[in-house]
Amino acid sequence: MKTVYVITHPDVVIDPNVPVPQWPLSAKGRERIAGLMKGTLLKQVTAVYSSDEQKALDGAWMIAQPLGLKVAKVPTLGEVDRSSTGYLPREKHDQNARLLFEYPHDSIEGWEIAIEAQYRMVTTVYRILEFDKTPGPIVIMTHGAVGSFLYSHLKKRKISLADSPKAPGGGGIFSFEAKSLEVLTDWQDIDVFAPKVVTHSKSEMAHNQPPPHVPLGRDVKNPSETRI
Repeated sequence: MKTVYVITHPDVVIDPNVPVPQWPLSAKGRERIAGLMKGTLLKQVTAVYSSDEQKALDGAWMIAQPLGLKVAKVPTLGEVDRSSTGYLPREKHDQNARLLFEYPHDSIEGWEIAIEAQYRMVTTVYRILEFDKTPGPIVIMTHGAVGSFLYSHLKKRKISLADSPKAPGGGGIFSFEAKSLEVLTDWQDIDVFAPKVVTHSKSEMAHNQPPPHVPLGRDVKNPSETRI
């Protein structure tokens, strides 16, 4: 069984003066991808494919590099073409995005039509599956709307906003089996797969400190030799 992980890029730097496809990941977005890679989910991945938009490439490289892999850029994994409007304020963007899903056969202010973007996305993924000859799981780094269109297709459902990633700021992930196309795991937040950081209160930390007479390592006089 070959698993395909479909990931949508997380948080980005929003800049009205920069074309949307050139927006990079924000510090928070990079932190979330780094957290994902500290976990074990993607350790066996043997290929990484990505949209050629900067935010997707940033995330894809952060996944590929620690695995010793290169990123295969696939332009047709890109987000719904919104160049007719370019940057929109958040409220207006969200309104258009809702209409995109509610009226998938219509263009919203010149945006790429949802069913056409779905066809592009689905056929691209099928071509990737035919092309890929690596032995292990693969990652497809893409975007929220087209990722949800793919998910709806694999679930054999009509385009619906209900099939969008459930991850604030982006950074959703689902998986499917490459041959059967069966969805293995539904949308989840990538943060779920980052190792949990255990925090302690000051009182707990003080309680857990060793007595003063217990040395913490080979030589407490030499910090470089101290091992905790």
